[in-house]
Amino acid sequence: MLDPEDLSEQELETLRGDAVGDNLCSSKWIISTLMSLCEIHENGWTEELESQLCILWDLSVEEEVVSHLMSHDFPKIAKNILEIYDQPRLIEIILGIIGNICCSSEAIDTIGHDRDLVTQILKRLTSDDTPMLIQLLRTLQLITWRIRGNPQSNWMAHFMECEFLGDSIIFILNSSTNDSDTGKEELDPEELMIMLSHSLNQYWLQIIEHCTSGYIAEILHQCKHEVRGYLVDLVQSDSKVTPEVLEKVKKAAATFDRL
Repeated sequence: MLDPEDLSEQELETLRGDAVGDNLCSSKWIISTLMSLCEIHENGWTEELESQLCILWDLSVEEEVVSHLMSHDFPKIAKNILEIYDQPRLIEIILGIIGNICCSSEAIDTIGHDRDLVTQILKRLTSDDTPMLIQLLRTLQLITWRIRGNPQSNWMAHFMECEFLGDSIIFILNSSTNDSDTGKEELDPEELMIMLSHSLNQYWLQIIEHCTSGYIAEILHQCKHEVRGYLVDLVQSDSKVTPEVLEKVKKAAATFDRL
C-alpha cells in the first residue's frame, strides 16, 4: 500500500493503471497478499501477514476489490484456511473479509453454492472467541437479509441442514450475559461483549421473521430466564418489528407467562 501524498503526479498516473477501486491498492499487491496467505504453511502466522490482511480487510468493503478477490479465488483460499488453521486472529480476519464480501449479492450467492465453505463458516459458531463470533454474526445477518430477498437461496438449505446452528446461537445468547475474560488483550473484554450483544440483537430481530411461533418458543425455552425476558423486551421495544412478527413472539412468550 502507498500513500498518495508521497508520490509525484507522474508516479500516481503510472500506479492508477494497476489500481483496484478508488485507492492506490494495486492488483499486484492484492495478488501478493493472497499468495502470502496461501504460503502460510511455509512461513507461519507473522505480524507482517497480519498487517497485510488487515489492510485487505479494510479494502474489501469496496465493490471493485470484492470483484478482484472473487476473480482470484478468495473463497477457495478462505475455505482452505478455515479447514486447516485455528489461529483466532487469522480466522477473525478471514471471517471479516467474508463478511464484507457478502455485502455483494452476487458474491454471497457464489459463497452459498460452496457447501464445504459454508460448513467451515458455520462451524465457527462453536468457537468461544468473541472477536471471531462478532464477525461471524455479522455475516449471518447479511445471509438472513439475503434469505429474506430470496427464500429459495441455498443459504436457507444450509441453515436447515446445520444441526448445531440453533444450539450455538442459544449458547451465545446465554453466554453474552455472563462476565467474560475472553478477548484480545489490547481490547476491553466488556467492549467486546457489548459488540457481540449488539450483533446478536440484530440477528435475533432478523431471524424471528422467518421462524414460526413454535420454533421461537423452543428458542426461548432453551434460554436462561433473564435472556428470555431480554429477547422478548427487545422485540417489543423495536419500532421496526411488524405486528405479525410481534404477535408470533407474544404467542411464543405466552408459554412462559411472559406477556
